[in-house]
Amino acid sequence: MQLVNLVYDWCSKEVNNAEDVNTVELPFEQEKTAPTTNVKLALLVINPKISTNGNKTFTESFRWSEPIDLTNETHTSLEIASDGAVDFEIAETHYASSLFTNKTDGSSLLADELYNQISTLSSSEIERMNYSFDYLQMVEAYDFCNKN
Repeated sequence: MQLVNLVYDWCSKEVNNAEDVNTVELPFEQEKTAPTTNVKLALLVINPKISTNGNKTFTESFRWSEPIDLTNETHTSLEIASDGAVDFEIAETHYASSLFTNKTDGSSLLADELYNQISTLSSSEIERMNYSFDYLQMVEAYDFCNKN
């Protein structure tokens, strides 16, 4: 089963065909058949402080799970899913002050604005908000294309 057809390379700004990326379903207790590959990752935590709510973060304000705890759970799940063939290493961690999210008029969505909307709007009203995450801005802000 092919799960990935196209991969957008944020550094070269090209769409590459990923025909060679295939995933097959294996039994849970599969014998390791590939050498371990180390994959370095950059972790970007987007959990800004909200000035209109006493400088509490989103996780504090809404009692959401802590991003680092979620990351650790995901990290473990990915290594289990790879059956030990991939060793994921978080090489660097960044705490973003920006949401990297734009409104329909092109302006940036601010943390206080998002907090007020989550606090006052219904979930269906929030779903209708037409925001877009700006991946390119995020990649450029942390210079991810020049990392090893």
